[in-house]
Amino acid sequence: MKNIWKKLRKKSVEAFTLVEMLIVLLIIGVLMLLFVPNLSKQKEVVHEKGDAAVVKVVESQMELYEVKTGKQPTVNDLVKAEYISKDQAQTYNAAKNKAFCAFTLIESLLTLAISCFMVIMLSGSVNHIFQSVDETLFFLSFENLYRDTQKLASIKQESQTLQISQDAISNGITSVKVPKTVLVDKKYQLVFDKSGGNSSLTKIQFHTENQAIDYQLYIGSGNYKKTETKSLHTP
Repeated sequence: MKNIWKKLRKKSVEAFTLVEMLIVLLIIGVLMLLFVPNLSKQKEVVHEKGDAAVVKVVESQMELYEVKTGKQPTVNDLVKAEYISKDQAQTYNAAKNKAFCAFTLIESLLTLAISCFMVIMLSGSVNHIFQSVDETLFFLSFENLYRDTQKLASIKQESQTLQISQDAISNGITSVKVPKTVLVDKKYQLVFDKSGGNSSLTKIQFHTENQAIDYQLYIGSGNYKKTETKSLHTP
């Protein structure tokens, strides 16, 4: 049993190391997405400010042209009337037609990176919570099945058998599946007499990743004492 848990523990440590590597790589990717575009766009910022100034000049000349002529001009009209130069016209058209696809792509990548980071960070905790809930429900189901088998023996006035194995626990009528995270120490066969009692001092042992759960049976009454202890393989 100890060897099995050592193997499981070794696998879990290796998996956690892989997750750590993924987190580190993801953080590096997020930092690159945040800082590399800024560094590469330092020169573009200067050009964009210059283009913005040209746009304001052209728009102000359009307003001036409209006030004087009563017509709304095009860029070509302003060039012909010598309100602006050809270079200013080209800069204005380029600024107005400039797409922001690159910025949108960076935003999408950044959102995806942050989402992946959050999923990786939370997946371990969420899986642990689901595992804990699944194990708790299993032990409650086992205890209910144990009592139901006792009642069934008393009602039918004939002995009933409860079989416990690594895969499932069954009394022939109802069965409870054993979760993969729960290890059964060995196979058990509990026989209840027609009064619901038993003639065994069997100790039923289960093991989870964090603890060992024992059910010590009492002769005659069919009652048991449940004990939960921290497993030795846990840190």
